[in-house]
Amino acid sequence: MSSPPSPPTHAEIQSLLSTSAYNPAIIPQLESYVRAQLSTVASSLVASQSPAQYSFEANRTLIKLYQFFPHLLTASGGGEGVACLVGFLALLSWPETEFVALGCLIPERVQSVEPFATLVRYSRLLSLSWNCLFSQININVVKTIMAMLLTKTSLSLPLSHKQTTHQSCNELLESCRFSSFWPEFRKLGIPEYGAPEGQTSVSDDRKLLADAVNGSRASHQIRVSMIRMLAKTYKSAPLSYVLSALDLKDEASLMSFASKVMFVTSGGGGSENEMPIVEKVEGGFVTFVSSAENTKRVGSAYKEGVNYQAVAAMMSKSKIRGQ
Repeated sequence: MSSPPSPPTHAEIQSLLSTSAYNPAIIPQLESYVRAQLSTVASSLVASQSPAQYSFEANRTLIKLYQFFPHLLTASGGGEGVACLVGFLALLSWPETEFVALGCLIPERVQSVEPFATLVRYSRLLSLSWNCLFSQININVVKTIMAMLLTKTSLSLPLSHKQTTHQSCNELLESCRFSSFWPEFRKLGIPEYGAPEGQTSVSDDRKLLADAVNGSRASHQIRVSMIRMLAKTYKSAPLSYVLSALDLKDEASLMSFASKVMFVTSGGGGSENEMPIVEKVEGGFVTFVSSAENTKRVGSAYKEGVNYQAVAAMMSKSKIRGQ
C-alpha cells in the first residue's frame, strides 16, 4: 500500500502563488498545505515530519478560489472542513485581524455551521475582552465622565433611562474576562462536538482540528498573545485575575510559562536586552516588566485611581441641552 503524497513545501506554495494564484488546479495543493499547517500545530499529539510554516497569503488565496468555485465550499466538496481549519489557524494569530479578514470572504452559510460557528464565538470573545481591556486603561475616567453626564447635565433623560444606561456601560467596561474564552475553546477538542444529530462518523479534517486544540502549541500561542496584552495594559494586576485570564492553575504555573515569554527592552548605546515578561509575583499581585506602554500613562495599575481635575474642569464647562 503506497503512502499518501507529502504536502507541498512552503517554497513550493510561494511559487504557486506567484504564478497560478487564480488557477483552480492548485486548490488540492493549497488544501494539503492547510492540513500540514494544522499538523504542525498539533505536533505535540500527532507526528509532524516537516513542520509547515503558517501562510495567511496561501490560506486566503484558497478561500478566494472557493468564492470563484462555490460548489467546492460544501460539506460534500470538502471545502467546509478545510475552511474551518483555515479559520482556526487565523484565530491563532490574534490580536491580528486575519480571522476577521477571512470572515469577509467566507459565506454566512459556512460560518453558521459547527464547528465554524464556535470559531466565530471565539473571535468575538477575544475581541470583546481586548476592547474591554483597552478601555480598562481609562475606565475610571470613563465612569467619571458618564456619571457627570448622567447625573448632573443630562437632566432631560428619564431617571430609569439614566440608571439603565449607566449600569450597562459599567457592566460592559468591567466585563473584560479572557477566562470566558477557554471553556469554549476546549469544546473543539472533542471531535464529535458540533456534529449533526445522527452522524456516526467524523471527518479526518475534524479529527485534525481536535488534535490541534488538544495539543499544547495552540493554547500556548494564545496565552502568549494574552499575557502580552495584559503587560501592555497594566504594570501590575491581581494574581487571581492573570491566572484566570491565562487559564493557569497557580503561581508556579504562571512563572514557568512567563519565564519563556521574553520582552525586549532597549539598553544603553542602542543595544537590546531580553527579559521575562513577568518581573515578580508578590503580595497577590503580578508585576510586569516596565515598558513604554505600561509606565508612561496613568491607569497602568489594575483599576488604579486617576486624577480627574482636568476632566472635571472641562466637563464643568460643558452642557447637554435637552431636545
